[in-house]
Amino acid sequence: MTYPDKLENFISAFSSASGGCVRDCQCGKTYFDGDQSYDWADGELEELKKNKNAIELGHTVSTIIFDGIEYVIDCKCWLKRAEQIMGFIDSQNHQIAFYLNLEKKRKLKKANNLPEVI
Repeated sequence: MTYPDKLENFISAFSSASGGCVRDCQCGKTYFDGDQSYDWADGELEELKKNKNAIELGHTVSTIIFDGIEYVIDCKCWLKRAEQIMGFIDSQNHQIAFYLNLEKKRKLKKANNLPEVI
């Protein structure tokens, strides 16, 4: 699936960096790669192909995680929330950068106060 550059950036930033032959999306749909080369259990692939809530992709099923929830990237259920998050990030980018820099300083100070292990 092709997305606009901005959404591609969001996907890259929040990708779970994992994929597989079958994944359940948060919305209840099941996505699968019907490639025969996977080690499917007896009848598993046939059951997926019969399942009306299962969608065959023809490629590895990848996921994205944000708000503490994992979604299948090829599903459309997460797009509206991603747009809201991107809007928030874009509207607060200076404040977010300032916050991240403050957090970096705080964490470095905390780390520097730890005893050195030799």
